[in-house]
Amino acid sequence: EGDEQTAQFTTLQWRRIVSPTVVNAARLSFSRNATVAATTGSVPALQVFFPGAGRQDGQVTFAGQLAGLGGATQLPFNETQNRWTEGDDITWTKGAQTIKFGAAISRLQTNTYMPFRIGSIWAFGGLAGLLGGVPNTVTWAPLSLPASLPGGPGPAYANRDYRDTEFTPYFQDDWKVSQKLTLNLGVRYSW
Repeated sequence: EGDEQTAQFTTLQWRRIVSPTVVNAARLSFSRNATVAATTGSVPALQVFFPGAGRQDGQVTFAGQLAGLGGATQLPFNETQNRWTEGDDITWTKGAQTIKFGAAISRLQTNTYMPFRIGSIWAFGGLAGLLGGVPNTVTWAPLSLPASLPGGPGPAYANRDYRDTEFTPYFQDDWKVSQKLTLNLGVRYSW
């Protein structure tokens, strides 16, 4: 099995001194994380379940003492996540207090391709069931299956595309009551 991850991050920030006691900071950022995983080698004997379909190798499991073999259930897997964030923070110093407040808005886009069990899982009661070609159960993701198989034909949609917008405002007050005591008071709203 092989898996590859990439991560890209970009942030721009603009800081402005509004007055001797007020500073404003505005920021824009973008991040992208991508993960791709698949079985890198294929075993021709495990392609017998869906010949010529280019699917993940089938998986064979046995009840009892025999170990299973074949491709991983969750492969192939592909997830790309994009996040755009805009935010603004204001810092106001007044005497012994430093007040900070602001908010950020994030737009999250997650695109996932997870055709679980695309190669199928053939569960046998033991070696005799395997040699006789009689599985106890067969589980698969029905991606364009032949009409002769139960549940086929018909494509299953293996993509899950999620969209989310987050708004996170906050208020914070750092109050230096004395040389030995500072109170940090604040509230933040976050999903």
